[in-house]
Amino acid sequence: MTANQALAPAAGDVDPRGGLHVPCARGRARRLRRLPSLPVAPGRVAWLLGALLGASLWAAVEPEIQVGFPKWGDSPRLVEYTWCQLPFEVDNPTDRDQELLLTFEPVGRADTVFSKTLRVGPRAVSQDRIMLTGTRTKEYLATLTYPDGQFIHKQQVMSDFQNGFQQRAFYFINDNPDVEGISALSKNDDLSPRVILTRSRSENLPLERAGYGGASVLAAVDINFAQMVPVQFEALDNFVASGGTLLFLGPETVLAARLTPLERLLPVRPLRVRRIDALPELEQWAGTAGQPDVAPLAWPEGTPFLESLPAENARTTLAAGQFPVLVWKRYGLGVVGVCALSPFSEPLRNHAVNTPLWNHLLAWTTQHPLATHAFYSEPMNQATLRLIGFKVPSARVIRNLLGAYLLLIVCLFGLGAALRRHVLVWVTGVVCALLLTAVVFFAAYHQMSRRSDRTLTLVSLLSDTPCGRVAETVGNVFSKTDDRPAAAAAAARVWFRAPPPAPGPVPATVQNATLMSVHREGSRSRVPRLDVHALKNAKFVIVEEETRPPAPAAEAPLLAYGPGGPALAPYPLPAGVPDDARAYVVYANGVQRLRIRDRICQADPSAGPQVELDTVAQHMAEFLGRSSLPSPSLALVYRREESELPFVLGTGQYATTRHAVHLMPVREAVPAGDVRILPQQVTLIPASKSARALQWNGQWQEAYLYDQSTSFHFYAVLPPGLADIEPSSLEATVVLQNPGGTVAPRVELLPAGGLDGAEASLDDVAAVAPDEARDGLFIFRDLAGKTLIEPRTGRLLIRLTIAATRPGEAAPGGEDMRINRWKVGDLRLSLQGKLPAAASPRKF
Repeated sequence: MTANQALAPAAGDVDPRGGLHVPCARGRARRLRRLPSLPVAPGRVAWLLGALLGASLWAAVEPEIQVGFPKWGDSPRLVEYTWCQLPFEVDNPTDRDQELLLTFEPVGRADTVFSKTLRVGPRAVSQDRIMLTGTRTKEYLATLTYPDGQFIHKQQVMSDFQNGFQQRAFYFINDNPDVEGISALSKNDDLSPRVILTRSRSENLPLERAGYGGASVLAAVDINFAQMVPVQFEALDNFVASGGTLLFLGPETVLAARLTPLERLLPVRPLRVRRIDALPELEQWAGTAGQPDVAPLAWPEGTPFLESLPAENARTTLAAGQFPVLVWKRYGLGVVGVCALSPFSEPLRNHAVNTPLWNHLLAWTTQHPLATHAFYSEPMNQATLRLIGFKVPSARVIRNLLGAYLLLIVCLFGLGAALRRHVLVWVTGVVCALLLTAVVFFAAYHQMSRRSDRTLTLVSLLSDTPCGRVAETVGNVFSKTDDRPAAAAAAARVWFRAPPPAPGPVPATVQNATLMSVHREGSRSRVPRLDVHALKNAKFVIVEEETRPPAPAAEAPLLAYGPGGPALAPYPLPAGVPDDARAYVVYANGVQRLRIRDRICQADPSAGPQVELDTVAQHMAEFLGRSSLPSPSLALVYRREESELPFVLGTGQYATTRHAVHLMPVREAVPAGDVRILPQQVTLIPASKSARALQWNGQWQEAYLYDQSTSFHFYAVLPPGLADIEPSSLEATVVLQNPGGTVAPRVELLPAGGLDGAEASLDDVAAVAPDEARDGLFIFRDLAGKTLIEPRTGRLLIRLTIAATRPGEAAPGGEDMRINRWKVGDLRLSLQGKLPAAASPRKF
């Protein structure tokens, strides 16, 4: 042992100067400072490790979020470009309040990005939802950040979408899990139109009409109304009154609804519910009674049946004795129906009556105008572009200008001929033409200089309901220079979104040229920035639901039917509608223009042959007649003068003009006897594959005639309240475009039951030929006694045949391809007939 080793303290010895000696390299010892608060060495180490671990965990604790699937009702399959709900849950494990930002955006789509500010208390869990619009994507990205942009969490959410075009979207409300057969409706190919559906419990119903998304029909199956709150009743009321359908499909539900705010919607006065074991009236109505291969409909254990009496203005389509089985009532712009027994009982689901029953229910349902995006069709887009563009001179101004110029030229030439000064006349004419051109350009420049630098044009589709007003508005922002204004809602029930594409089976691939962001903070929505480029308009949509205490609605205008067709009784304009408004009666396939004189709407005798010179009014009329709007209804088109807007744009420097398409319900008086159904009331839908190719997306397509003739089959859909007409005569008008004049159309009627066979055999069905045919007009007379309306669907089947005018003209290739090219411009039908007595049950 060396001297140094002998003098060095041993490991673990305590130095009297303080400190602990630990062994070091080369036999030396190192003295550490003593921690006076730690009495023993192991405790000191454990304290240090615990403090470091706790500090690291405290620094790593952050809020967490769990995002569910975006849902339409309870279904994760959304109806594209309609509202849906996104549920989420935020957990704040910290000891302080947290303000967070949740952003939800579609992946790979230029669409609306929705965000919401969240405030969560210390050690609290917050469950909430966000309303957003679905789009054509399978994946969404949910991002949670702090307000300063610091990232917290990111989650990918999978989704699915479906197209609601030409399909009826059902929203089933059911609290009874034992009900079976709801999902089978979407798989039934015999239903027309086809059905897409979702379901929800009553306690989860939306708090606003927009929450029903793409639904057009609410089906109340088995509801516990005690779980609903008043605002849910208001949303349901607004949904129906603004154009939707409410179906009561459970007897007990109807009986319980009389003690709720839905009592005023009911088309019946419920008495009691009893059990029945058979209903022969239903079998006779469906046409299955007495068929050898169909067993009688029976319920061995009985089924609940509602005994009730029809309410005022209700229409019974099937009755069992004195009690209605199927009864309907107009409520606002929508329809309310009651089925006295449940269509989901097992004997009824498995019986041949089931399909005719559901086809009848579908025939009476409506397409909600705000669920089908009818407001964004091409005619409305053209009308909007003209409203936001530069003011175009009226036809009268252009006519007077051209007339004056023509008169001047004639006078100059006459004077030149008289004085024999031809050169002088030509020079004077050229000078006058140059001066006229200069005047036109100067007027255009002067008009441009007087126009405001920033303008905001609003076009609203609105309807009044007993609980308030429902409106959807397209906003168009125009600026002479680039601008980035913000828009903020002025009320809680105002939502922003990007405009959806025009309705159709295959929407446009790109919805918007720029990405739009919508933020929700508290109860208010806002758009942080609108990208407005110079001399280009930027569009956005405002959805507004104004609420007020329920009040008795004013009496609706009366639409009376007769031998000359429906006619609107004189009706005074509502308060707030200007005198220069335009009025139309909206039907399923066109409009009937009305005349306004001394603030009274009445029939316009010159509406038929008159040509509309106002391009905006022309596009508006086309939009009203070609869209899925409630039919029949009264439409008022006018410029709104209200000063208050549902939102604030920028700092208020935008000059604002507002226009409205105001839809109002009408009362129908359909007496027994002779009536005429107008062409505007009859719609055509394809009944075969070839017809679907010819009429794609509601537009007639161009075709070529390769054979001597080819046939197409269509359904003529009659108004549901008039489908039991006994036709005596029918007129069909075909407008055919053919440059070579080598083809000609022909229309025939098929008897009821023509679709019992396969589609390929439709051409072999014996048809009713027209009694007179000339220049595209086909007249059928003496139809009394012929069964033409298909009893299970209430539709008329027609055959359109395109044939060569002379044998051997149809040939492919060369010049024949050009001259044999044809296109249907229009095909319309009108019927004359008799309605049965009001006491007899109506099928539709």
